[in-house]
Amino acid sequence: LKDTRGMALAGWCLANGCWGVRKNGRHGMMLLTSAAERGSDLACYNLGAGYLEGRHGLPEDKKEAIYWLKRATDGSCSVRHLMKKALADAKAKLEALEANE
Repeated sequence: LKDTRGMALAGWCLANGCWGVRKNGRHGMMLLTSAAERGSDLACYNLGAGYLEGRHGLPEDKKEAIYWLKRATDGSCSVRHLMKKALADAKAKLEALEANE
């Protein structure tokens, strides 16, 4: 895929098994990682949440969660398509993680 937004949405859909797509967490995380590396704030948020909660085959890793949630919230992503509610959730998760360090 060349479209970063499409890659992030396809990854999310595969990871969660939505819209009739068979769930495939591993492939979903691969697409989300690629999209995050290409600057998708949505993908960064989903990776951060995945590492925080140990979902979709990702290990629970607070350091990785902080890294990806920071990227999702700090304005450094060039592809911004994260909804306001998810952005607020990402900021809250990040604040809680940083308070416990």
